[in-house]
Amino acid sequence: MAIFKNYKKVFIGAIVVVVFIITMLFFLRNYLLHSKIDSIQKHYKNDLHTDLLIKDAGFSGLNNINATGIIIKPEDGDTLLTVDSISASVNVFKIIFGKISLTNLSVYNTNVSIIKNQKEANYSFLFRKNERDSLNAMEKDYSTLINDLVSKVFDKIPNNLNLVKFKLTVNRNNKDKFSMLVPNARITNGTAAIDTMMFLENKKKYICSLDGVINSDNKSFAINFKNNDAGKFHLEFLEKWKQLNLAVHSFHLEFNEYNHSMGQTYIHGNIIFNNLLFNHPKLTTTDASISNLGFDFKFTATKNSLVLDSASEIKIDKILFRAYLNINKSSKKKEYELKLRMPDTDATDFFSSLPNGMFDNTNQIKAKGKLAYNLDFFMDTDQPDSLKFSASLNSSNFKIIHLGKTDFTKLNSSFEYTPYSYGIAQPSFLVGPENPMFTPIEHISPYLKNSVLNSEDGIFYYHKGFIEQAFAQSIAANFKTGKFTRGGSTLTMQLVKNVFLSKNKNIGRKLEEALIVWLIENNNLSSKDRMFEVYLNIIEWGPGIYGIAQASNFYFNKRPADLSLSESIFLASIIPAPKWFKYAFDDSGKLKEDRLGYFKVMSEILFKKGIITDEMHDSFQPSIELKGRAKVFLAPKDSIPPDSLLMNDAILF
Repeated sequence: MAIFKNYKKVFIGAIVVVVFIITMLFFLRNYLLHSKIDSIQKHYKNDLHTDLLIKDAGFSGLNNINATGIIIKPEDGDTLLTVDSISASVNVFKIIFGKISLTNLSVYNTNVSIIKNQKEANYSFLFRKNERDSLNAMEKDYSTLINDLVSKVFDKIPNNLNLVKFKLTVNRNNKDKFSMLVPNARITNGTAAIDTMMFLENKKKYICSLDGVINSDNKSFAINFKNNDAGKFHLEFLEKWKQLNLAVHSFHLEFNEYNHSMGQTYIHGNIIFNNLLFNHPKLTTTDASISNLGFDFKFTATKNSLVLDSASEIKIDKILFRAYLNINKSSKKKEYELKLRMPDTDATDFFSSLPNGMFDNTNQIKAKGKLAYNLDFFMDTDQPDSLKFSASLNSSNFKIIHLGKTDFTKLNSSFEYTPYSYGIAQPSFLVGPENPMFTPIEHISPYLKNSVLNSEDGIFYYHKGFIEQAFAQSIAANFKTGKFTRGGSTLTMQLVKNVFLSKNKNIGRKLEEALIVWLIENNNLSSKDRMFEVYLNIIEWGPGIYGIAQASNFYFNKRPADLSLSESIFLASIIPAPKWFKYAFDDSGKLKEDRLGYFKVMSEILFKKGIITDEMHDSFQPSIELKGRAKVFLAPKDSIPPDSLLMNDAILF
């Protein structure tokens, strides 16, 4: 009985303590709330130079906070945010530890106004870091940084949300204006829904909707967005801002698994776009479209690495790629490793799945058989010259049934060719014996043919359109300089670019160029001799000079068959920059001293390959005398070429 009385006293005492704590919290909660608000306001003011104003804030009931008149405004900028009122349920115990955790949140009449002018933006403070933040970021590893970011996002999402009358406006340089209106957005026990999202831009209106589920406890979500009309949702201001034209009818985004433990962060999710349209100068010059684009990603971050697991998949309509990416950092360098695998794919499905607008020359091809693709890439930024690169498109029982839009066999007969200079079309001409300026390959000096081959593509007759080592060297050289300074194009690639494709430099053109080269070289659509013959008869050799016949006459007043060794090496040397040939000569019209080394090296190569004799090699002295119209371009700067010569040259320096 005595023991029971003691337990009773302890129990009553515990209740008294709990009641006392709750009572103290009840009286302290407003103080704690305002202390937290004051702390946030000081952070905005001192660190971000931004005013955070709250007209009134306080508790109603045990754990409900009400706040009115909320404004966020940079000190020297336009107001970014206004909110009429907020009502929320909070965890009072978390406030004690300096955190505000919302469970139920209602927000009324919110206006977000993003304003960007030529000098500043009213949202720049959001990305401003103080010295302490920068040091902390430097100390953190990949896994911690990602987990911190994900945690901050999910910690701010309440289980229940009622957002009433939300408006977002974007005003860029007082001319690009965009608005989004949301009458009501809801999250109810983790289920999200926005029945109506109205987008207004340049007199265009889109009505869209969003639904999904959000689970803050395990950090997972699934969101579906769609345009309620049949067309695509298109943000024009994004195109004007970043030159990115992006439109989509609907998309699905999902994080279905998240885990952070033992120094690793793992994310499994996927994103699917339906009826996607895109356009960017670095990708393509025309609108490209894909019916269905999906990316299923399995991603792991550790202290020093970011890894996309090899089970990750990229699906472009009926084409499936498995992708592996590893970015590994140390204090001084990074290592990049990429692997792409396309398993056996029906050939017609492959071509029909290529994006419209990016592969218009090839996506209508019909074929039998299977295609498979493999790519391997590795680079150590500390040793870029050790870069490894290999890529292959392999076929099984492959046979072309129909070439579609573009006949790649036209190389085998006469065809009309239109050259371009600085993106401007020049007069077209016929490539074939009907043109008196066309020169068959057997009527071209062997010195010229071999000089061009060894200058542009020394193993042209032995490869299948690609030289992997040249690609690797090109990537390494461009990485070291930080810009495009070296290409890896073979002669076949140059020919395909000139005959079948636009002259714009972008990723889309390079990809289709590679595919056309593969088709021609691996399916014997044209012989090597014929490709080389066409190449020599269409490339630019000078200002408005196209084909070897014009070049021989323009520089030396000769036929192609009569070109000497020195003349042939000279013509091969100017192919990379034919309009600038005059800079190979000094003021007296003689070949510059710094050009002589090239002639010596080329003559040595031709000698070792048996193109020139011992006697020619031993007695070779580079000497170039311009006898054709080209010599006019070496005239003093204050002299003017005769009108007749100017009329004959389409482009002058």
